[in-house]
Amino acid sequence: MKTNIIEPDTNRLPALDAMQILIVGDSETDVVLLLAELEQKGHVPLHLRVETPEDFLTALKIRSWDAVISDYVLP
Repeated sequence: MKTNIIEPDTNRLPALDAMQILIVGDSETDVVLLLAELEQKGHVPLHLRVETPEDFLTALKIRSWDAVISDYVLP
């Protein structure tokens, strides 16, 4: 499981409360686009991306999330 929470570059973002986001998906490109959109809207996203049901359940146990965003279809 990818357990590293990615910290945003706060030097280029406004000082707002960070959003804790769990992302369920297999596309790193989609994650990059999603995070860029959130940052453009002024949010400071801290995220974890998981790809398997097991990693998803573990992530739910280790942290409280503000949002869970999931791909519609996973391999």
